[in-house]
Amino acid sequence: MPTYLHICTDETCGFEWEDDYSICESPPQDCPKCKKNTAKRIIYGNIIGRVELYGEDLATKLKEDGAKMRKNIYASEKAYANIIGESNYQNIQSQLDKNKRGG
Repeated sequence: MPTYLHICTDETCGFEWEDDYSICESPPQDCPKCKKNTAKRIIYGNIIGRVELYGEDLATKLKEDGAKMRKNIYASEKAYANIIGESNYQNIQSQLDKNKRGG
């Protein structure tokens, strides 16, 4: 049977523990320490799974990913043209060329 890591999401508890059970069984929902319905199974290691983010963690992750994407887009002309559209990119380039020539 696999061993799973769990954590209590209650801020005052935060208890972590391991539990063995079949992959077909549902994970425990109650923390063994505080007895509240705040237990979550932690996915770790070389497991392909889904990680769920909520609230501030989700907002932070989205901001980081957005900043990384902008950096990558602006670093590559092809990526930038792909995002804004080829015709828009050509119009911007024409305007820049026209401004360089002074008119």
